[in-house]
Amino acid sequence: MIKGRTRGRSGISVRRDTPKVCQELRANDADIVVLLTDADDKNWREVLARQKESIPSQFSHCVICGVAARNVECWLVLDQSHATNTIGLAESDLDVEDPKPVVHRALGITGRDRKREEKVEKIAEIVRTMPLRSALTRGDDSARSLKALYEDVRDCAQQHGCSVPDELQAS
Repeated sequence: MIKGRTRGRSGISVRRDTPKVCQELRANDADIVVLLTDADDKNWREVLARQKESIPSQFSHCVICGVAARNVECWLVLDQSHATNTIGLAESDLDVEDPKPVVHRALGITGRDRKREEKVEKIAEIVRTMPLRSALTRGDDSARSLKALYEDVRDCAQQHGCSVPDELQAS
C-alpha cells in the first residue's frame, strides 16, 4: 500500500493533479491506483464521470475511482447496527441527513488531529468489519455509490487473477 499525496478540492486541481498522482504512484510500483473523493452536494455520478475523464489513457487500466454520494462518512454508517456497535453511535444519532459531524465527534476527529494515524486505523477496522452485503443492498444514493466502487474493485481484482467473493450474491 502506497499513500498518494492529497489533491486539492477544485475541479481544476483534480484535472491537473490526477495525471501527476497516477504517474507518481505507478513510478513507485503501485499496481492499482484508487482515487476516492466526496460528491458533497453534487451528483455523485457526474463527479465520478469527471474524475474518470481526468485519468490519462495510459493509466486507465490501473485506476479505480470511487465517489461517495455525499461523503465517506455516509458509507461508514450504511449498516446502522454496525455503526452503532463499532463507532459507538446511538441509532438516533444516525437520523440525520449528513452523518459526518456525528461520526467525527464519535471518533474524536478534529481539524488539527495529532492522532490521525490512530484514527485512520480505527476507520480501517470499521470498514474491514462492515457487513458489506447489507451496506451494498440499501436503496439510497450512498449505497449505490459504494456499490459502484465495489463492482469496479471486484472487476479489477478478477482481471488481476484475485479471487474475490461476490457479496451481492452471498446468501
